[in-house]
Amino acid sequence: VKYWNFISRMDLAFHDLVIKYGGNHALKRVDGFVPAGKMVAVMGPTGAGKSTLLKALADQQFIDSGRVLYDGKELKDVPHMKSHIAMVDQDDVYLPELQVRETLIQSAQFRMADRKACEKLVDKYLKILNIDHVAHNNIGNISGGQVNYLILKLNYKNPKYQETKK
Repeated sequence: VKYWNFISRMDLAFHDLVIKYGGNHALKRVDGFVPAGKMVAVMGPTGAGKSTLLKALADQQFIDSGRVLYDGKELKDVPHMKSHIAMVDQDDVYLPELQVRETLIQSAQFRMADRKACEKLVDKYLKILNIDHVAHNNIGNISGGQVNYLILKLNYKNPKYQETKK
């Protein structure tokens, strides 16, 4: 309670945040303000940059340009603040050395016994979401929302393939 009282008295502002992954913008000139003691929901479609924004605000993400201010001061100027800021990530636990496609196939195999059927289904949804070009990249190369959507789609929206393992 002591720490919450401390944090809840501080305004949060962010100005012209720009974050790029390679040549692609994850955030492009994003601004916002959260008055002290208020709660805000960050909503948007898959891949819109919600997690990237929250990581930037929690100082867990490199910012290409822009500023994050807590009570008018940049986080780097008040280092003790960093110990009061946290974020719970949306991602489940994945093996980072696995490729996107293999991770999704393994997830689908929890519900489907036939590996070939899993491969076919994974390839189908990678193509539908227009992310088949990252199928052989590490799982960290697509947004957490996209991974979660794919896993949900593979495991719960396909009753035809929901046989149990023998």
